[in-house]
Amino acid sequence: MRDIDYYLKVDNLYDRALLLVSELFKNKKDKAGLPYINHLIRVSINFDTEELRIAGLLHDVLEDTKVTKNDLSKLGFSKRILEIVDGVTIEDGLDYNSKIKKIIDSKDMDIIKLKYVDMCDNMDKDRLSKLPIIMRNRLISKYKNNLKLLEKVLEVKK
Repeated sequence: MRDIDYYLKVDNLYDRALLLVSELFKNKKDKAGLPYINHLIRVSINFDTEELRIAGLLHDVLEDTKVTKNDLSKLGFSKRILEIVDGVTIEDGLDYNSKIKKIIDSKDMDIIKLKYVDMCDNMDKDRLSKLPIIMRNRLISKYKNNLKLLEKVLEVKK
């Protein structure tokens, strides 16, 4: 990550988040070998509030980079955005099923929505079709039941 002042020159918070993730993920590829940033943007554009759009861009930052919540706070992202991003971040030592349970138990609809959209993008049939069959089946197994749990919660709250 560049010096914080570099990012603070960008006034619009969405653009600041986009600049940050563009830097952090510039050399990263997804499992299909495509630019990882595309996943972050696809997740982000599914929301109509600025907070969720920004959280969508930032949702993998804490988990996949050395950037901390404190760094994001210094960059001007609100406490609420940090709560959402932190809420979808998988903690060390916590398995995926336990993380989904923790997200649901939080009863925070923004965190639940963000995780749901993230998982839907990860389960996209076009993306999955580009993966080797073993990896594809592993991801489907990982996400399928958890996706149903999140859908159930979202249907109740609609």
